[in-house]
Amino acid sequence: MTIKASTYKTLSLPALQVMGIKVNRFPEDVQSTFESLEKKVLRRTQRKMFGALNVSNDEPDYKACIEQGGLDNPLFLGLESYILPGGKYISGKLINWSLNKDLIREMFGEMGHKYLLDASRPQLEYYKSKRELILMLPIMPREEQLKFGFEF
Repeated sequence: MTIKASTYKTLSLPALQVMGIKVNRFPEDVQSTFESLEKKVLRRTQRKMFGALNVSNDEPDYKACIEQGGLDNPLFLGLESYILPGGKYISGKLINWSLNKDLIREMFGEMGHKYLLDASRPQLEYYKSKRELILMLPIMPREEQLKFGFEF
């Protein structure tokens, strides 16, 4: 699948306080880890769910995360507390993601060829709904992009 460059957007994301579970085996255990997370945190209110993949180590480090509310106690729920770093991201939307999981890696790869990446921050997946997934790849600020000849 080839995605048109116009379908990608840059955005500024604030830092987000989340709680979650580290996935033991990536990508095999992603779905079961999200299911476990949803059982621990009853989603009576609409909370944002994220996947955070750090690829700066030798092994991928993936965390299934949910937005942390003011009264949440991650330790009581058996979860860890994380901060997803804010900053500039390039994003792309994947519709019917549960039927197209194989396209996630392809879309991240395609986005990565267009911008100078910031490897110090994780790649993010925002599970907007059961149908819509927003992929966010951390990129360097505009000034850095231009220094290296990337168009912003």
